[in-house]
Amino acid sequence: MLSFFLPLLFTSCDLLGSEDNEPPRVARSSITLPDRRATDAERNAWINDYRRHGGPTATELEVIKLINVVRMNHKLQTVQMDRTLMMAARYFAQQRSDIKPTHNNYGTNTHNWGPYATNNSAQHGASANVAAAFGGRLRWNGGNWYSSGSLSASFLVNGWMNSPGHRAYILSPEHRYIGVGHFPGGISYMYLSNRASVPNY
Repeated sequence: MLSFFLPLLFTSCDLLGSEDNEPPRVARSSITLPDRRATDAERNAWINDYRRHGGPTATELEVIKLINVVRMNHKLQTVQMDRTLMMAARYFAQQRSDIKPTHNNYGTNTHNWGPYATNNSAQHGASANVAAAFGGRLRWNGGNWYSSGSLSASFLVNGWMNSPGHRAYILSPEHRYIGVGHFPGGISYMYLSNRASVPNY
């Protein structure tokens, strides 16, 4: 079963230090996402562009590092970076930047918005469908996170740890794999899973 997270408002950054004055490093894409579900060819072109830009950014990797520090401090097994989840998370973050809500069936739910949305009542249809498009086959057990503003890795993790729901997912012993996506404009997503993804590209 998929779990989900609510949009975040950040008010504190005291948990992991004060490295929050540095702007996050984000990767820009030369491909603007279509206002519809991407074809396999379009998805593969985006993947090639993602790789051409260097794949995961320093900010995305730092988020994973900090979350693993938190997990180790709580005597939990660390989570491993899942490259498919990394791409799905970045794609979903970019989608939030590139595509504006123009269709009624897109809804406004952070987790069920855009071309991959199912219907207005679904809690996390879009994020699940994006993950599946990259090879998830709906095997996710974690959630996806959205935030706004130019946020550093430490600020993101601090905010999530100050939110009871997000904290519970970060400290869940079930999770083994992680994917983080950050895009210009401060849009960030994360997937957590108890099983590795199966790429279909």
